[in-house]
Amino acid sequence: MSRDRGDTAIMPSFADFDRRNYRTVDVAAGYDGWAPTYEQTVMDAMDLALLNRLRRPDWGGVRRAADLGCGTGRTGAWLRERGIRHIDGVDVSAGMLARARARIPHLRRPMYVTPDWPVAHTIW
Repeated sequence: MSRDRGDTAIMPSFADFDRRNYRTVDVAAGYDGWAPTYEQTVMDAMDLALLNRLRRPDWGGVRRAADLGCGTGRTGAWLRERGIRHIDGVDVSAGMLARARARIPHLRRPMYVTPDWPVAHTIW
C-alpha cells in the first residue's frame, strides 16, 4: 500500500490489484503515449452530446474560458464554435497539449502543468 504525502490516508497501489504484471506509467506519460491515437479511439459523441445539452451559461455572454484538462482541444473547439474567443488550455500531458494547439491555433495560453501543481511551465 502507498500513502499520500502527509501519510494521513492509505491509498491502494495498482500493484495491489494487478495479477498480470502490467507495466504502469504516470498519468502524463500515459496520455503522451495516447495522444497520437486519442481522437481515433475516444468517440466524441458522448462529451459533445453532453456539452450540447448545457443550458447555462449563456455562451453569447462568455468572453473567456479555461479548458482544464484540455487534452486534444475537443472542448476548446466546441467553445470556439460558440463564439468564445479567448480560451486558455491546461493539461498535464505535453503531447495532448501539442494536439490542442494544432487543432485550435488561436488557443490563447496553452499551459503544461506538472503533477505537483501549482508549479506550472507555460508553453508559448
